[in-house]
Amino acid sequence: MEHGPSHSGQPGPRPSGEKALRGHAGGCCRASPTRELQVRDGAARRREGGAPRDGLPPHQAGPRPCAWARGGAGSAVEEQPRGHGHTALHVAARHGRRAVVERLMVAAPALSCGVNDAGVSPLYLAVSCRSTGIVKALVGRRHAAASASGPNGQNALHAAVLQSAEITSYVLRWSLDLAKETDGLGSTPLHYAASDGDPEIVSQLISSAPSAIYLQDQQGFTPLHIAAWMGHVDVIRDILQACPDAAEVTDNNGRNFLHVAIERGHESVVKYVVGSTFAGGVVNEQDNNGNTPLHSAVLAGKPKLAILQSELLDLNIANNEGRTPFDLVSDITSFLPMIGFVLKLSARGVCIGTRRQDFILPWKGVEMKEWIEKLSKNLGIVAVLIATIALTAMFNVPGGYDSKGMPNLRGTFPYNAFLVLDTMAVASSMIATMLLIYGRGAAVRSSAAWICLALIFLWYALMGMILSFMAAVVPGLDNAILIKRIMWCIFALPFFSLVVLSFVWAAPAPTITSVGLLFRAQIGEDRMRTRRHAGRRFPLVGFYLSVLYLFWFLNAIAFAFTLHIIMITV
Repeated sequence: MEHGPSHSGQPGPRPSGEKALRGHAGGCCRASPTRELQVRDGAARRREGGAPRDGLPPHQAGPRPCAWARGGAGSAVEEQPRGHGHTALHVAARHGRRAVVERLMVAAPALSCGVNDAGVSPLYLAVSCRSTGIVKALVGRRHAAASASGPNGQNALHAAVLQSAEITSYVLRWSLDLAKETDGLGSTPLHYAASDGDPEIVSQLISSAPSAIYLQDQQGFTPLHIAAWMGHVDVIRDILQACPDAAEVTDNNGRNFLHVAIERGHESVVKYVVGSTFAGGVVNEQDNNGNTPLHSAVLAGKPKLAILQSELLDLNIANNEGRTPFDLVSDITSFLPMIGFVLKLSARGVCIGTRRQDFILPWKGVEMKEWIEKLSKNLGIVAVLIATIALTAMFNVPGGYDSKGMPNLRGTFPYNAFLVLDTMAVASSMIATMLLIYGRGAAVRSSAAWICLALIFLWYALMGMILSFMAAVVPGLDNAILIKRIMWCIFALPFFSLVVLSFVWAAPAPTITSVGLLFRAQIGEDRMRTRRHAGRRFPLVGFYLSVLYLFWFLNAIAFAFTLHIIMITV
């Protein structure tokens, strides 16, 4: 067979473009991608200490022609793997050279069976680089021995499901068996697709290999567990529509997918399960420790999860330690989630476990003491600052003083509003300061109560200072309605948003919901027993709820008063 052109003894000018190389065995190397592969090949050989050609030093010898240009036979292409075990097909696939890949598949189709030192095949490289054209070129020829291997036991389909639905469809049509293969951790391509959350790719895999839904990784997680872990509701819906009994599969710890979703705090998944027809089979299922999904919600400190809305929920199942969900509330270290569970479980008539009551200690958050110390210091600084500003404003009344030392605006509504609001700010800030001083010297349990009261007064000192400022600004505005509206919008919109959101954000539940839950807890058949047990374990709950409702009431008054001022002045 005739070989390609040999290099002369002098370097001379090098041709470029389509005339760069000429050879046989399937044609010449015409494209610039081929030229780049040549350069890389020659550079790699020179780095590896390859002998100079034609008696020239390496920097003058020029690039070595491609393998098939030198010999034309497919075996010549396979002879010399590059660094790290890369073949020419690996290099072309990694750099997206489709024309080169197609030529190599004609000259040496067996290259598609090779893997590099990391166990990665050219097909896996093409998929991971999102080179759709090269993937089509590689899987378009049905080679029985072609490799789809990737690192860590993965195959090309593991990578394809994380790239695009188009590449996934090409790989699936090429080999359906890849959908059931697992990587080093026991994960199938469907596990990967469920973690990414693309419903189209998940549907392709389910229709191609529905049995993969039941395959478990080393932790016992099925693709349904993975989707629940990531919070992908659409994927969960597709899996359960295809195989409803997949909801019954548990992991190595006996947890179903609802346990996993609750531990991760995915509200959307919990709502979907609670509203489904199969909820009864999973909401009360116990894991290896005897914990139901409700136990998991308490341990995760998530009182706002929709699991408590299920009518099929059994609130009184005890785990292996004999503890009901209500008993586990004592283990919550955060204050507001604890109150949320106490209120919601009491409203549902929950029962306690079978432990002796003298062994049960009152709730005490692990970080409560540190929280009280840090918060009281910061609040004390804020309270003194507000009092100082409010007192200073009292000596600099809006409109100034006349020659007799009397306020110029006395008797007007803005001036009277300023006096009332500024006085409220001074009085509230001073009361908050005294409560904080007393609270720091009290016991931990009573300190929390004093700080809650101080927060109420401090909040209204802050609101009084802001409203008194606006009352002082109003007399200085001209009669232009537009200017007044702009000023009130700058002030009022953020203030209104904060007041309104306080009704929504306040734990343990929004205003109306919280009142309804408390009412249900007070009128239940076992209200005396529930009140006794809740008061013994969680003594701060009743006081906190009283302060919370007072906070909402005063917020409503402040909201109405602000509206009144705006309507008068605009």
